[in-house]
Amino acid sequence: MMKIYDYQYFLNVIVKSRQENIESLIRNRDSLYESFEIPKKNGMREIHTPVKNDEGKKLVWVQKNLYQNFLCKLPVATPAHGFVKGKNYQTFLGPHLGKSFFMRLDIENFFPSFSLELLDTVLQEHIENDLARFDVIQLCTLHDKLPQGICTSPVLSNVLFRRVDQRILKYCQTIEEGRRQNYDSELKQGERMVICYTRYADDLLFSSNCFDFEENLNFLRMIRRILKENGFLINKQKTVMGREKVVLNGYVLDNKLHLSRKKLQNIRRILYFFRDKSSEQYRIDRNLFPSPTAPDRENVLKKILQDLSSLDLQNHSEKIIFDSVAKLIQYLCGYRSWLIAVLQTGDGKDSVDKKIRRFLEHIELLLKELEKYESKTIEE
Repeated sequence: MMKIYDYQYFLNVIVKSRQENIESLIRNRDSLYESFEIPKKNGMREIHTPVKNDEGKKLVWVQKNLYQNFLCKLPVATPAHGFVKGKNYQTFLGPHLGKSFFMRLDIENFFPSFSLELLDTVLQEHIENDLARFDVIQLCTLHDKLPQGICTSPVLSNVLFRRVDQRILKYCQTIEEGRRQNYDSELKQGERMVICYTRYADDLLFSSNCFDFEENLNFLRMIRRILKENGFLINKQKTVMGREKVVLNGYVLDNKLHLSRKKLQNIRRILYFFRDKSSEQYRIDRNLFPSPTAPDRENVLKKILQDLSSLDLQNHSEKIIFDSVAKLIQYLCGYRSWLIAVLQTGDGKDSVDKKIRRFLEHIELLLKELEKYESKTIEE
């Protein structure tokens, strides 16, 4: 287990900065961040990022060093899959494939729920030098909270949540040991009755072949109690229980991992909007894009974006508005990354995998045209 014993080691090896620079960053910390809000399903999420000036760049440099040279080397619990090297959303869902019963929980205001007291208590295990520990806490917090938007918060959330993960895992094992005899007759040969638990940031997922979460609500109550004792609350509106399959963030989880039709609806509408309707094969209607020399080019582009926005595309119940080609490109790139990640979980032979590949091909064609148009616009 990595530890920091000496303050000079902290300065020279971990953050690679002088003491006066660290003190200046901490002293002026409140002025080194800019904030903005992004929509989420039930309100807005506040994001904080370092300002884009010399002092902001120094803060980013120190935080990146702190992350790379220390924080990412601290132990996290095995159920954690978000922000962990070698793990991702697919590894988070993978252990639950083929299970019969599911329960998904969401923690409200995840990052702001970590207290300074918890941060100090946990870091005492890894940083014995008091001044170094004080500096780490100050460099990684804003208004006494973990700010969402900087590189240290995600990894710190896993480190701080480690004991909660372990306690939940232990409780799952206790339930298994206490009830295994009741389910022996129902188990397949060589199979154990296991309550599987994984976590991706604020998403907690449980599954089992024999333990029905809807019929055993005391399990939910105990998980809620464990979380509450550690300062976390469950978002009741996002609590999901299911049998045979469960839908999470656009994925359908049953015997295998695939996509929900609802998640694909937006991209279908966008691709159809730009499709050349006169062609039997999928082609982009290049006539939609105004020539760089067209006198009414701005108005034509504005009309395209308005028509696209009128398709009533939804993201977490929020209507998506495209006010620029750049925003549309960004949106398509996000979809492309998501589809690629899903494709990596399949074997390439399934019909769903083939459908994903077609979507990716069409998105690539559209992106190629949009980026070509955007580059001409910038040149002009």
